[in-house]
Amino acid sequence: MNLKDYVFVLGEYHCDKHCPYCIAKMNKKETLSFERELEILQKKLEEFKEKNIKIKNFILSGNGEPSLYKYDELKMIRDIVMSANVFEDYRIQTSGNLFMDKEKLSLFDSWLKEITVITSNPKEDQEFYNYKKNYLSSKSFLSSNRIRVNIVVLKSNLDKLNKMIDFYDNLDNVETIALKILDNSLNNSEESNWISNNAIRYEDINKIIKVINEDYKFLNFINKRFIYETKNKKKLTIHYSESNTYDVFNLNKEYSFHNRKIKKGIYGEFSKIEEELDEAKEALEQGNKLMFLIELSDIIGAIEGVTEHHGLDLNDLIKFSNKVKESKTYE
Repeated sequence: MNLKDYVFVLGEYHCDKHCPYCIAKMNKKETLSFERELEILQKKLEEFKEKNIKIKNFILSGNGEPSLYKYDELKMIRDIVMSANVFEDYRIQTSGNLFMDKEKLSLFDSWLKEITVITSNPKEDQEFYNYKKNYLSSKSFLSSNRIRVNIVVLKSNLDKLNKMIDFYDNLDNVETIALKILDNSLNNSEESNWISNNAIRYEDINKIIKVINEDYKFLNFINKRFIYETKNKKKLTIHYSESNTYDVFNLNKEYSFHNRKIKKGIYGEFSKIEEELDEAKEALEQGNKLMFLIELSDIIGAIEGVTEHHGLDLNDLIKFSNKVKESKTYE
């Protein structure tokens, strides 16, 4: 069983926000037609069903705002994805525009609606992103169920981070909160330079951890995510990863913190273990202890994929390993 996220990125650029760190503008590329995108999605879901692969989350994203697509197009995506029956849950990422269209919003009533903010103040957020309608103060947003809040961590809001987390934690319709570290393509674009000057970067993640350790309980580190618990016992995560390495066809740029190219493996096969082992070795070469820890945890995840592929359970492997330790015999 493969419990990774599957992100489907609609390729045509539509957006009503003006993010200074816009990923779509930073990594401009040619995209496919909607019909071709849908065709590839259907083929991919058929492959998942044929191989009996179950995935934790389907995430509908876009080069901008997916809800600006036509109602009929969004309905086709929703119906195809939900009828495939290979996902445990469903999410749609939105600039907030979705809450301004009741008909489209109704399509995703049972889905987790994922928003991105830089503050808990609706007016300040609107001014920063320069969008026309203030969705954060709207009845539609406040009455919608299943909200996920991504808080972009900047140098300017780091000292207000816990206050923002508490604000969204106290909203009944917010299920989970994530702290977002911005991607940076280092391509000398206006957006990339803005990130370099204003954002907290991956190498400075300890600054974020130091702040949130003051108020929130650390639970676990799994799948490159630091997982905490808020005061209202909601999940709070920090995703430490070279983001946007989506298993989709629209965003194919590779991001990496590694200094040499490492051959990609396939989850559930031995090649994935080899990939994570090579990345752990390279992290040591860099002297990056945090990355080394992350890659070691990924090795465990890759081993779990192989055991599940062969009808076994990781717990069985751990039990057997403990028995080998007791006998003190290793091959």
